[in-house]
Amino acid sequence: MQHPIGAGAKSGASARDPGRPLLAQAALIRNWLGQLPFEAFGRPSVLPGWDVRLLTGHVLMIFRGLLGALGSPVDEPPLALHDYVARYRVDAALIDAVTAELAAERTPEELLTELDLLLSQV
Repeated sequence: MQHPIGAGAKSGASARDPGRPLLAQAALIRNWLGQLPFEAFGRPSVLPGWDVRLLTGHVLMIFRGLLGALGSPVDEPPLALHDYVARYRVDAALIDAVTAELAAERTPEELLTELDLLLSQV
């Protein structure tokens, strides 16, 4: 018997709409963030040195980047997954800086408002 998750990855809605799982995950994150009291955004996350506010800024960075990529298609083949992930180490300082800039001095309400706007554009 095939595992249901494996089946969904090869056929069904995911195969017809490969962006659906990302948007579903984003909706879960947005709903979770929306249920937090605003003071929770200053609490530490499971990532050392990152609070919930920084994690929210990181999600903003991801969706800003996604929208930019969707608006600028290229003819180059996509990177292999291991090559793509290997770039994280090289880009870690830039990722941290952009994340901190997006989260800095912004209220949870402002962060969530931008997240809602970005998600509505994907």
